[in-house]
Amino acid sequence: MSVIFITRFSVPVSYSDTSKNVFQLSKNNGEEEYLIKLFSKERLEGKMKYFRQLCFPSITNQTNTNWKWFIFISHFLPEEYILELEKMIEPFQGKIILHFVANITDFKNLSKTLLKDERQPFITSRIDDDDGISDIFVEEILKYSFLSNHVINFVKGQETFLKNDKIEFGKKIQYYNNSVGLSVVNENIFSLGSHVKIHEKNHVIYNTSPSMFFLTHDEIFCDTHRKKVKN
Repeated sequence: MSVIFITRFSVPVSYSDTSKNVFQLSKNNGEEEYLIKLFSKERLEGKMKYFRQLCFPSITNQTNTNWKWFIFISHFLPEEYILELEKMIEPFQGKIILHFVANITDFKNLSKTLLKDERQPFITSRIDDDDGISDIFVEEILKYSFLSNHVINFVKGQETFLKNDKIEFGKKIQYYNNSVGLSVVNENIFSLGSHVKIHEKNHVIYNTSPSMFFLTHDEIFCDTHRKKVKN
């Protein structure tokens, strides 16, 4: 059994489907302007700061090493960032794998295909490129591996943000149906739809262990312009 982390690193939406309306950047811009802003140096530099300091080490420092990580990147991602990502994952060959996709529709299709080859039981866990998880996440989530088709949501975490180019940790929060580390047994977590509505059609287990996720609040770099969470 293993945990399969799935991350979309600046994968563009497809303007031909409803994914366009999920993110503020695509919702408020035409396709050409959207792509320019999505892959702008200012935005990607900010994204990489969160990825380097928060997301990447939170997975590679797991106490339980029974995991692998699929990172999906765009064909349009500037070469300097592709090279940096390749260098970061080099020590983790076989555990962290980059997959190139055209857009979110392509991502959904490829992730579905990849998971067909996985031996059950497995758990897929969503991790956005600017968020992080506790270093005991894998250890805790594997306890649910016998509950096929159940969703697991850790609800207690902590806010994070950039200050002087360094990750700072803010107040502790309680957030049901959040996306950070949202997981499902023997299915693709991204096939279950919006995380805020995931409880409407799925069996969700809410785990209240403390400080299990780190949720970034940055209206400049968060694609949903994520606001502060109210307790």
